[in-house]
Amino acid sequence: MLEIELSKRLRDFCLDVKLDVADGEILMLVGDNGCGKTTVLNLIAGLVRPDAGRVVQSGKALFDS
Repeated sequence: MLEIELSKRLRDFCLDVKLDVADGEILMLVGDNGCGKTTVLNLIAGLVRPDAGRVVQSGKALFDS
């Protein structure tokens, strides 16, 4: 299971994300241009540092503020 709870202050808004993705489950991010889809993926991948939150995969913390 992938558990994500992240917060990042951006230029125009504060991005708050909470997701739980079960093993074998497929997740698709859909939204308007500029709503934060790519930023969410960059936060999960560790390319951008979140202001707060955590990313846990199979019980192992990948990021925890």
